[in-house]
Amino acid sequence: MEWSEMELVLRQFGFEVVDIWPDDDYPSRYNFVLHQLEHRGDDDKLLELERYLDPAGASPPVSNAGAGDARVPAFDIRGPWKGEDTFRLFISHTHPHARFAGEMSRHLAKFGIECFVAHEDIKPSEKWQEVIESALLTCHAATALVTEGFRQSVWCDQEVGFCLARSLVIVPLMVGIEPHGFLASFQAVKLTGTQDRGAAWKAGEEVFDILAKRPETQERIVPCVVRRYSASYSYDNSRAAYELLRTIPQESWTLELVEEVEQAATENSQIRDGVLDGGGGPIPKATAKLLATIKNTLAPEPKWDWNDHALSAPEQLPSFADDDWVPKSASKVAPSGDDDIPF
Repeated sequence: MEWSEMELVLRQFGFEVVDIWPDDDYPSRYNFVLHQLEHRGDDDKLLELERYLDPAGASPPVSNAGAGDARVPAFDIRGPWKGEDTFRLFISHTHPHARFAGEMSRHLAKFGIECFVAHEDIKPSEKWQEVIESALLTCHAATALVTEGFRQSVWCDQEVGFCLARSLVIVPLMVGIEPHGFLASFQAVKLTGTQDRGAAWKAGEEVFDILAKRPETQERIVPCVVRRYSASYSYDNSRAAYELLRTIPQESWTLELVEEVEQAATENSQIRDGVLDGGGGPIPKATAKLLATIKNTLAPEPKWDWNDHALSAPEQLPSFADDDWVPKSASKVAPSGDDDIPF
């Protein structure tokens, strides 16, 4: 975000922008924004700004606590999720398809995607409403099993509407029923209608592929993409997982993710012995070529001396305070006479 854009956003949310920095010591963007936020806004403004900048992971809105002006968060920011760094996916479904949703959830958990699935016929009691709303407020994306009875469900329409209001990515999974209303604006995945485990796994991976490629969710789901590659369970699955690795933005890679991919290429036989379609060669070789470019951008920049020789450690630099220091190229210096003086 450019400086002018940052100032505009801050002003729109009621923060007074004050420039007190000297020209020769201008701060980083982070320090600039931190300074503007400090002592210049109340909690409500900060929460509104957070929800604008990060709608998927922002703190939930606050609600009146009762008497006076006391205001408290409506729900725990973590929501009902158990994992710390998982991708949070809300699955909206009717009761007859709870088992199918559960199989999807267990399969996606292998890749670091935590799903919220209501396995029982939920009655509109206050406690259950709080759990569902908490999950809806804190999920990163949603998928909806658009099946017979979905539109008539007391819960499903409201769950989808909640996610639409948060501008989340929603992936409709349709089983003979077309998505309706605003949900119809999202590209739907057609399912065969079978309810077995294999169909649920395939449906989960269809949702995964879409989330991995959508700009709104791509960065947050990167660790899950790497985990999916590492957990490949067939040659076809390895090929699909490799293609997803190629979609990861270069700036989203870390050395830890690179190491996980390299380890999987040697330990997972479905990757180690896999071959890409169309004469693309062995999957490990293609993966190594992909990682070579990425590792070059992650490697620390070498330090250079005046002779353009890379230094392996800062200690190799000579100390100019040492009178006995002699350049390497002048290990022996002939004594000089009067004729050697250049003046």
